[in-house]
Amino acid sequence: RCAILLETDTSVRIAASMGLPDDVVYGVQLEFMSGVMRWFEERMSLIDRDAPQTPAQAAKELSILGARLGVPLMCRGRVCGAVLLGDKVSGASYTLEERELLTTIARCASVSLENARYYHA
Repeated sequence: RCAILLETDTSVRIAASMGLPDDVVYGVQLEFMSGVMRWFEERMSLIDRDAPQTPAQAAKELSILGARLGVPLMCRGRVCGAVLLGDKVSGASYTLEERELLTTIARCASVSLENARYYHA
């Protein structure tokens, strides 16, 4: 499972996904004041649902979204969304290299997203 979250005028919604049920894709909206998005706003770093330092609300949101890891998307120096990735089919943990690759992909996607917003504006 995976999902791309993007901010809208009032919240953060799933913009694209793979492997998520329609009721989750169309029914879930997140706020910046709590949970996963607050984590990204405060730390701007990867979040792991199963890490001991992950707040309960953020872990709950990640579970609802079927996500194990998440990384923020940045636009104009602030969080504008996230990339979420589910558990591996094998059940194995993500390696440090895989986590670093996810972070790198999110940084590249952030640049592309920001450029697209400049072009569209």
